[in-house]
Amino acid sequence: MTGLLLLLSAAVAQGLGQSADVELLSPGFGPGALPGVTGITQAPQGTVRAGLHTGYSRDPLILWRVDEGQERGAVVAHRWTSTVGVAVQPDRRVGLHASMPVMAQWGTELTEYAGDGVGTGDAALAIHWVPAQGGRGHLGGIVGLSLPTAPADAWMGERDPRTQLGLAGGLELGSFVLRGASSVHLRKAVDASPTFFLGSQLGFEAGVRHPVRGRVHAFSSLVSRVPLNELERAGSLEGLAGLQLLEGGAPVDLDLGIGRGLGAGYGTTSIRVFAAVTWTRGRRAEAPEPVAVVVLESAPLLPEPLEPEAPVEEELPEEPAWKEEELARVEGERIVIRDPIQFEFDTERLLPESLPVLSQVSGILRDNPQIAHLVIEGHASEEGSDAYNYDLSIRRARSVWEQLVRGGVHLDRLSYRGMGEVMPAAVGSATDLAEGELAASRRVEFHIVSQLHPLDPVPPHRDVPRTPWTPDASESSEEAETGAESAQELPPDAP
Repeated sequence: MTGLLLLLSAAVAQGLGQSADVELLSPGFGPGALPGVTGITQAPQGTVRAGLHTGYSRDPLILWRVDEGQERGAVVAHRWTSTVGVAVQPDRRVGLHASMPVMAQWGTELTEYAGDGVGTGDAALAIHWVPAQGGRGHLGGIVGLSLPTAPADAWMGERDPRTQLGLAGGLELGSFVLRGASSVHLRKAVDASPTFFLGSQLGFEAGVRHPVRGRVHAFSSLVSRVPLNELERAGSLEGLAGLQLLEGGAPVDLDLGIGRGLGAGYGTTSIRVFAAVTWTRGRRAEAPEPVAVVVLESAPLLPEPLEPEAPVEEELPEEPAWKEEELARVEGERIVIRDPIQFEFDTERLLPESLPVLSQVSGILRDNPQIAHLVIEGHASEEGSDAYNYDLSIRRARSVWEQLVRGGVHLDRLSYRGMGEVMPAAVGSATDLAEGELAASRRVEFHIVSQLHPLDPVPPHRDVPRTPWTPDASESSEEAETGAESAQELPPDAP
């Protein structure tokens, strides 16, 4: 389970070390990073994370004689690596990452290949982009660049820049968080034949995390590199496991882990231990401008009274204009809609022109899992009796609830309630109000009553039997008229 330096013939190379990067583990500093896995996760715009990853690895590079089939000794026997890094979120879907490692190596068993000493590794820069996001998963791209900042011939870095192009994504299955990445590492070949050859490679990484208690999560992951040439004959594989203390209102994350090589390629270790600490800082709110205060020791004598100033009307901020294709959007603790939901006269049946609006509301909920619970609130105008209006507002709110469930929103995230005529949009009797004012009171509102922190895991939702109004159910089912008993109806005074 050690690193492998292929000796392609019986010849013995002279000189000390090579300019080659043999480190297999690249720490990540993004939000919710999983050790060993190149992750692309999202955070609010302006989020900044900075951290320190440090660890010890034993025997990351061993010399073998292929013709004899035996180990000759450790080229890099002991290595201590400390990496500082930062991740900045200029946009919710775009992340910028930078890191710089510092290494100390000692205890080589083969002085002719030695690279003992202290030095920097190669600096790394990367851009992560997340164009695709679903309710429980995301997928995006990675473009990375490694710059040659390491000392020459020390097994710490390379003479030429390297690039990384790949895809990474994540999926949440109940309380389990899965992360994976696949990328190609392009480099100018490090060719020290007949001793050593290192060329472009494919990288595969995968990991899973699960909460243990409170902020403590357990993780395990696999890191592998597969050569894209025939001269480099062995791939690399290493397994990692440990615990993470993730942000739960606190700005600091902690990682503790161990690793061990599962193959014979370069960079895999006989043992690895590591720890990391990461600080998160959200975007600062703009500080208000200072207000000058003048204190008068004595009030001045005025020759004549001043006329009172005319009251200044406070200008309310203009609401942002609606885009042509935009029918619904999140504003504070509500989902607002551009056009009111329309029903057939005196019934709860939705009119076709309102279905696109509800489709966009469903999409907002699917794309924003941090919206944990939404209450659909039905209102009626003042025509008719209180009891009738209350019943009609409940039935109309339920129709909207069923349509959102058809749109793929889980039952556990939705409730509905009817308010009748107790909260009209315009105050006055039905005989005094114009039809437009009465129509404004016949409305459906969407209130967000529970939200998660962007880094909190989405709680698992219970399994719910198929409901009569879901797409796969029979449209002619008699139960479609009465609905399912799993509906969550709230009283008017519920929070």
